[in-house]
Amino acid sequence: FSGAAFNTLDQKKPLIIEQNFGVAFRYYNDDGKIDTINKKLLARYSNYNLLKEELRMLYVALTRAEDRLIITASRKNPYSEIAKSALKLVAGAGTIGEDIYLNATCYADWLVPCFLLHSDGQELRDMAEGVDFSVIPAEKMLIKVFDDTEEVALEDKNFEETPDKEL
Repeated sequence: FSGAAFNTLDQKKPLIIEQNFGVAFRYYNDDGKIDTINKKLLARYSNYNLLKEELRMLYVALTRAEDRLIITASRKNPYSEIAKSALKLVAGAGTIGEDIYLNATCYADWLVPCFLLHSDGQELRDMAEGVDFSVIPAEKMLIKVFDDTEEVALEDKNFEETPDKEL
């Protein structure tokens, strides 16, 4: 189910323990609770690692289908969500960039932009009311999995060693 939110409860706890960077905590004073800069940084780092793992899990789920792949998502206001994704794509000139990747709260936040760019995504683009897709070049409206000129063997790829973007 691609609309279910990622579990970010660990980043919201008053104490975060991270193997490489140590411990960070929330500070309490007379005015209430305040997240220290260390806690905010470790929470961002933890969220980044969560997103990396969720993206790996999505890749596994998408590549295991043999005959058909059915993806479902439920959103409170799907037209608004699709329009937000469309605006981010138009602002990025048709690229799925850091903003989309780092601000995802569920799988649908990654999948909808891909579907919007796909040549079969016209029905979704029509749902993005008021968003002008004409600023995105036509060649970017199709997602290519592999280059047509070369054959790529997946078993030769080492996806574990693919470099991740640093925070």
